[in-house]
Amino acid sequence: MSRNRFQILFRFFHFSNNEEVDESDRIYKIRFLIDHFNKLMQDIYALNKDLCIDESVMSWKGRLFFRVYIKNKKHRYGIKIYKLCESNGVILKIKLCKSEGQEGGQTIKVVTDLLDDYLNKGYKVYTDNYYNSVELTRKMSANKTYLCGTLQSTRKGNPKVVTSAKLMKGEMIWRRKGEVAVCKWKDKRDVLTILNMHNPEMITIKIAGINLN
Repeated sequence: MSRNRFQILFRFFHFSNNEEVDESDRIYKIRFLIDHFNKLMQDIYALNKDLCIDESVMSWKGRLFFRVYIKNKKHRYGIKIYKLCESNGVILKIKLCKSEGQEGGQTIKVVTDLLDDYLNKGYKVYTDNYYNSVELTRKMSANKTYLCGTLQSTRKGNPKVVTSAKLMKGEMIWRRKGEVAVCKWKDKRDVLTILNMHNPEMITIKIAGINLN
């Protein structure tokens, strides 16, 4: 197929039934395609135990109510897509951001929606500080799912004894309540993490004869 023919066909791709329009769904024109992809990956792909949740921005410069601007992304203007991925980079499930902001309880909903078909199966999920909170980690523990990642110091429920501690380089402090542990480690700056899969501890590894803590 020639490039021009492909571009003409691609220009007129259409996935929705115009006689059954759901105006409450902002992405109804491509809802079928997204649902089909998510179900297909769940049915045919055998995934491993390590999963990751992240987001990316698909370039879009047209008129769209939920178009976002993120200055540190390669494509600063576009559509934000939340992704559930495997450790080797395979995308298992996607969810489009249909609002201007996702904070607090909204980020918890993003994670639970993406993991809806994978809860209570012992998967290990790695996320960054955009999603993580004490509330989310407790919810994952209740659903027999492990979680680990960095944490924003201002998130609700963080133990103040950890977030306010003044550490020297190489020092660590952590506190646990139930299955949720919050840890802070000092390198060049403070690194705050949260997890429910093991106890935080300092270990020494050797790389090319050099000891690293």
